[in-house]
Amino acid sequence: MAKKFSFLSAFLGIILIMSSGESLAQTTVIVTKDQSIREIARQYLGDPDLWEEILRSNNLASPDKVVEGVKLIIPVEQVKAVNAVLNEAMSAIQSATEAGAKTFASVRINKAVSLYEQGVSARKRALWNEATKSGKEAKAIAAEAEKEAVSKSQTTTDAVLNFIKGVVEGKQGGAELWKNLAVYSKLLEEDKVRTLSGSYAEILFKDKSRIKLNENSQVLIQKTRVDLLKNKSEAEVKLEKGDAFAYLSGGKGKKNFNFNIPGVKTDIKSKSFWVKREEKKTKIANYEGEIQVQSKTSSVTIAENQGSTVSDNGSITAPKNLLPAPKILAPSNQQSFFSSQISLQWESVAGTVSYLIQISKEQTFKDLSYTAKSKLTQVDGIKLGSGNYFLRIASEDSEGFIGPFSEFVFFNIKIDVTPPFIAITSPADSFISNQPEINLSGSVEKGSALSINGSEFNLPAASESFSKVIPLLDGANSIKVEAKDSSNNTSSVSVTVFYENDLNTVIKINEPAVTGESELVSAANSFTLKGNTRPFAKVNLSLPPDNRVLRTKSDSNGNFVFNLIHISSGQELVILVETRTGYKKEQKYKFVQH
Repeated sequence: MAKKFSFLSAFLGIILIMSSGESLAQTTVIVTKDQSIREIARQYLGDPDLWEEILRSNNLASPDKVVEGVKLIIPVEQVKAVNAVLNEAMSAIQSATEAGAKTFASVRINKAVSLYEQGVSARKRALWNEATKSGKEAKAIAAEAEKEAVSKSQTTTDAVLNFIKGVVEGKQGGAELWKNLAVYSKLLEEDKVRTLSGSYAEILFKDKSRIKLNENSQVLIQKTRVDLLKNKSEAEVKLEKGDAFAYLSGGKGKKNFNFNIPGVKTDIKSKSFWVKREEKKTKIANYEGEIQVQSKTSSVTIAENQGSTVSDNGSITAPKNLLPAPKILAPSNQQSFFSSQISLQWESVAGTVSYLIQISKEQTFKDLSYTAKSKLTQVDGIKLGSGNYFLRIASEDSEGFIGPFSEFVFFNIKIDVTPPFIAITSPADSFISNQPEINLSGSVEKGSALSINGSEFNLPAASESFSKVIPLLDGANSIKVEAKDSSNNTSSVSVTVFYENDLNTVIKINEPAVTGESELVSAANSFTLKGNTRPFAKVNLSLPPDNRVLRTKSDSNGNFVFNLIHISSGQELVILVETRTGYKKEQKYKFVQH
């Protein structure tokens, strides 16, 4: 019993307090040579960490006062009483845990353990009343936890609809109408589940055994029981139509799981098998271990990778060997695809009528992303999304028996929807140049196809940078660079470069009229002068001889305006234009009033 007690204490992460045996209200001891206060606390109080309580009981300030010959009073009775309460609480927690409280009364048992730990902490701080109170509460709650666990230890339980694809319906025991089921629906005894065309379902039982219903199948849950105390479960189902794969938990030994097959008794010692219900007969294909089938007239053992047909009248065919699994040729294991469409290929297996193909995102093949039957050994154009996948294939013979599945092949699909990286490092957007060409340079995602202003640009293999001399036209030049990756994702970036040919810089006066001799002609001596030159140029108008200067700036179209007042006939006007490139051009005019 001590061994068991110690193991449980370790499991709960708590320390069992052992009482110190017979003791008095106070015990007096004389400290001997080399005897520490922790050793005295361990010997008389059962816990070396209670040395501080000995100091308090003897009005000592520190452990170094405990030396040879010193007389100490040990509060044994107080500690003994608290130890007894906490030990009783510990025993109650142990008893409840053995009854299954950790699983079936977790809230209560966790509360009891928490109170017990509070009691231990209070005892270490010599808070005797608080420690006693916590210990008693822990004991009471542990007793309640044990009652709760025992009351739940043996009961009927439920199975769970663990996966759904398509339309799956259920009918409760005694009900007349079928209703659509949702994933994780609970299934009780006498409930029925059926899959419609193109639909699949997986039923998960308490012991982790699974039944995978194929399309157009129906099953009756006849029994689903659990002994919670012994952690044992029992299930029995009846396949009323269609076919299903069964995957039972545990090893190859006797299973507490049974398929009710008309006319026979079954003893299942298999971990995985397939059952198909046809008119007045049932087909069984076994993939691991063995299944014993017995009727009133015969008995058959279906060994691994064998199949047999059981008629409702009790006749059983001799087991036949199942077709072997085909070898998958494509995809190869751990192959990666960068397209949503893939192709499959496998070796032919003699005697195969059709091949059953299953693709899932899970190694257990619970969630079937794709399933189909094929008479050929190749399937093209299977569409899948991004992710990791598992593929397996089985052969079906002329009698409809499905052989074992192949070893799965893992592959992965990476559908790239991210546009490739691209950047122009030079020139900057809105750059102004007085040269007729410019060097365009930048960087791009490796492996991308590049085009500049719609023309293909041959990028060196594995290069991430590009450079090209671009000719410029006078004015604004838009340069667009586009990149396309292997998944046909595209991205582009553009810059505008302004080319100002200094030799083409002109100054044009639109108002007032200008004669061929550069004369500005106006009827009034106050007028508005409107002209045109390079866009965004500085424009100065000087009026000699006093050199009065008017300043403005041309707009985006090169237009500029000056308002002139009381200009004398014969007055000279000098217009100086400075472009954004720094080029200067001067034009002189003479005002003539008519």
